[in-house]
Amino acid sequence: MDKLLVRQSELMVTIERIGVNFSKDSSSGKTLDYSYIEKRIRALGDLWSEFEAIVRTLASYEDNQHEYFAKNIFARIKEYYESTRRYV
Repeated sequence: MDKLLVRQSELMVTIERIGVNFSKDSSSGKTLDYSYIEKRIRALGDLWSEFEAIVRTLASYEDNQHEYFAKNIFARIKEYYESTRRYV
């Protein structure tokens, strides 16, 4: 379970980084370079797919005392993913 939680943390950071980096990029580059936008959307989707797969595995370990479950980290990252996806 610990390895899965470490990977979840890595995925969360990467998903958040995509949103932050995209917001920092110049708007002119985003509108003219569709391949850039498609690449970001694809990367975000791939990360989210892996994140969800790990969530399904973690569900079998569910321990409400563990910080991951107690703080409902999945819901927080899902909300961030969805808002980033809409923004991109």
